[in-house]
Amino acid sequence: MVRRYKSLGEAEKKRLEMDEDHLLGVMLINQIAFMVMMRVNKNEIRRKARRLLGKCHIGLACSQELNQLLDQIGNLVNHFLLCLLVVSVSPSVFWYFAHRV
Repeated sequence: MVRRYKSLGEAEKKRLEMDEDHLLGVMLINQIAFMVMMRVNKNEIRRKARRLLGKCHIGLACSQELNQLLDQIGNLVNHFLLCLLVVSVSPSVFWYFAHRV
């Protein structure tokens, strides 16, 4: 699979990296929504999410969106969280096949 990735063009590599960033961002949004629904302390949510955000090294666009969400976490209400969950499961699905060599 690594050989196949290395053989891809720059545009395909960039698209794969953006898809990976989007997936990580969606997972973090879902975790934040779950923690809010479980009534975890807002400062603890910010601390945990920003720590994970730093460790996963996602792109600038996704990290800005997540930082805006974390800055506004005190104002979140349940219906807004449901909107986040619906958006996070958007149907952009790509199929990747790994072939044995």
